[in-house]
Amino acid sequence: MTGRYTCCRLAVICAIFALSGCGGDDRQQKTYAVRGRVVLDGKPFKGAFVALIPKDASKFVMNERPQATTDEDGQFQFSTYATSDGAPTGDYWVGIDSPGVAVDDGSDQTVRTKRAGIPVKYNMPQKSGIEVTVLASANELAPFELTTAKK
Repeated sequence: MTGRYTCCRLAVICAIFALSGCGGDDRQQKTYAVRGRVVLDGKPFKGAFVALIPKDASKFVMNERPQATTDEDGQFQFSTYATSDGAPTGDYWVGIDSPGVAVDDGSDQTVRTKRAGIPVKYNMPQKSGIEVTVLASANELAPFELTTAKK
């Protein structure tokens, strides 16, 4: 009888945990598709990391930061909670970086080499000079036309 009782209790507990995961996290904001392209000196840039930083972070209770990585054509699609799910509505600063390649130097640390490419001025979202607004619909952003020329 004890084994049967324990088995039933375990089944009830598992059901409660399974059902508690249904419906998603109510702190997650609705997201909308956001696609764009990164061009450096007129050429598509592969492997750029693109991040959105909200100008008003008050509605971002989970500290969400929509982000994307460009493909071989310089194109990207933002992800916030799941792959390619888009971004919540709002005004954002944009930061773009070209992360280096991870190199194993034999130590217990991962070393990243800085890859030539995206100038440092684009790395800091609030100072990059690039801003976007995500609307409550599918969003196709104008290409981010970056340049290595100093102004």
